[in-house]
Amino acid sequence: MKSIFSRYRPLAGGLLLAWWVWASPLSLPAVSLTDFGYEKMKTGSSRPMLVILAEFPSPPFAHGPDITYFSNRVFQAGSEWTVNAYFKEVSNNRFQWTPAAVLHVNMPESGRHRNLGGDDSRYASNIIYCAVATNGFNWDGYAPGKSSISAQELAISLFSNDGGKSARGVSNVRPPGCTKSYSGRVYVGQPQDLVDVDCHEMSHILGAIDFYGIWGVSDSLHDRLSLMGPNHGEKCHLDPWHKLQFGWTQPRIHSLNSSGTTSLQAAQVDDGYLGPIILYDPNRGTDEFFMLEYRTRTVTDYGPGYDQHVAGNGMVIWHVLHDANKHPRIMAEIAWPDAERPWHECMKCRALTLKTSPLGTCPAGGRHDPFQDLHGMIKNDPSVSGETDWKRCTKCQSLFYGPRVTSSVCPAGGQHNPGSGTYTLFTDPGVLANPHWHRCTRCETLVREWETSYSPWTTNSVCPAGGRHTPDTNTQYRVPSFWAIRTILAEAHPDLRRGHNKVWPGGSRTPWLHWYDRTPACVSVEVSPFDTGDRYLQISWTSEPGVWVDFSYTGIKNGSFWQPFNQLNEGVNAVAPGGYLYIKHSATPLPANVTKSMYIRTYNGPVRIGKNF
Repeated sequence: MKSIFSRYRPLAGGLLLAWWVWASPLSLPAVSLTDFGYEKMKTGSSRPMLVILAEFPSPPFAHGPDITYFSNRVFQAGSEWTVNAYFKEVSNNRFQWTPAAVLHVNMPESGRHRNLGGDDSRYASNIIYCAVATNGFNWDGYAPGKSSISAQELAISLFSNDGGKSARGVSNVRPPGCTKSYSGRVYVGQPQDLVDVDCHEMSHILGAIDFYGIWGVSDSLHDRLSLMGPNHGEKCHLDPWHKLQFGWTQPRIHSLNSSGTTSLQAAQVDDGYLGPIILYDPNRGTDEFFMLEYRTRTVTDYGPGYDQHVAGNGMVIWHVLHDANKHPRIMAEIAWPDAERPWHECMKCRALTLKTSPLGTCPAGGRHDPFQDLHGMIKNDPSVSGETDWKRCTKCQSLFYGPRVTSSVCPAGGQHNPGSGTYTLFTDPGVLANPHWHRCTRCETLVREWETSYSPWTTNSVCPAGGRHTPDTNTQYRVPSFWAIRTILAEAHPDLRRGHNKVWPGGSRTPWLHWYDRTPACVSVEVSPFDTGDRYLQISWTSEPGVWVDFSYTGIKNGSFWQPFNQLNEGVNAVAPGGYLYIKHSATPLPANVTKSMYIRTYNGPVRIGKNF
């Protein structure tokens, strides 16, 4: 199982023989933006929002609570940094929150989060219940003709001085005297939250998903490329995928099988005519495609707007792979479909454990307590690059380092008892998987060592050898995550590194784009030089589809990337005059006999013709 779950891409090799010819355009099947997910999460032009200020006895409620302040903070759409001002620009003037009401409610100590067992949904539901009951809000006036209310009919945001809990789902909330129940996602924020946090969480109410990959780590993805990534309180737009799904932008559709040139307009002034483009292959269909957009911190005749802290000035390439419902897939399911599941981090001891029935023995006492995040492990696959010889203990169900079994300590007593098979752990930092896993030097189990800023995880691990785990920080392992990192990844300058935030500057040219299955798309994109602040950016893409040869290949042959010809004359005969012939890294003792003009290029290493390596 060779991993494709990496931030890096293979590059095409050098040119051996060239005869230039423009690729002829292909006739496109009838496709529309709907095929790419347009308006899948349609917002409409507006949505009513109920804002609730939940004041507990302490600490002091920031900004008052001042109903006027919070009403302006959310609903005002002037020049100030407000929620509606942000959504007005980012939606290209297609969406606004409309005020249902701003309610204040005094909450008792019994309603605090900790006093409700830490249940986020119960906490938010109780605040909504009390606020509507106290203020006589016209609850039943929403969703006319229906017996229940959803977040589409009425969005709800809470500001509580008992701490923010991000966007949380609630269900069947029916305040006293009301006939309708409410179910949907609710934003639970703090009065001191920054406006970008408000906008991020309110986007979740609309259906937005997080783009930052593995939460709680320093190497999060798409830093300052999307509101749904990590932004550090700085202003940046939503990515074009969310805008497409919401119906806020209408990209132009192009086939990447034909070369072309076009202009892109800056995201903050997208007028729907020269906004993002979609590049796709009609032969592969519309489930996988690339979205290209222009991002810049300022536009000379427009001002900085709400993209003023975007990661850079230039082109951004977003690589999208949808399922049948036009929703992004989990990257680990594509990269490691045969990984063994379900593995979880134990909330009590912080070891990686296999969820079995019954659960394994935990050194913190009793059985392991699996965290909700789901992981998978690569087992018995010699093709995977990494550190092998890891084993599962049949007594405690934890993963431990097999070569040190004699010095290991099992919470079920004695040393670990290895089960059958071996597991491989990734050590390459370029692999997109859950980081910060280490081997405990005393018990030999694999444990999660969270960063110090995310305490208490760094202080509450339990080692069966006594005290806390002692991680070997010389080696950091990465574990496939089957809950995070979606197949919507920015591909960064200069090597199409996935998930990074370096935009493509003027004068740059990409290597070949590749699909998620590692097949080359045989197309590169070039960004023309431009000046900082330009409203438009010009790009061109060069398509080079061709016939493939691999002298070492055995199997069914059709000249494709996965089923190449294995003789040069087969490839030469299949290439149209002036076309492209690609030869994978291999050798043949047979001489070359090229009878027509064509490009011949190597791929993934040198090629030797007329002699073996």
